[in-house]
Amino acid sequence: MKIIIADKALKEIAKLGHVASAKILDFLEEMEQNNIDSRSKGKELKGKFRKLWRYRVGDYRVISEIKDDIQIILVVRAGHRRNVYG
Repeated sequence: MKIIIADKALKEIAKLGHVASAKILDFLEEMEQNNIDSRSKGKELKGKFRKLWRYRVGDYRVISEIKDDIQIILVVRAGHRRNVYG
């Protein structure tokens, strides 16, 4: 699946600092290049975030929408686990 990072999520990733942002981008690149099943690496969220998926990258979370019909994972949020859901 192709991974697209929304502008807002890209700004959030950039604010995390060099090490954290590199880990997140490496994780996303690995998922895309190795065609890893997006659901096996993540967890479906509940409540107001239903239909979104969460990926753990250390203490950071990547929140994404999986669009099976067009084979895209849209990254909508990224941040530290205590801040990303707010």
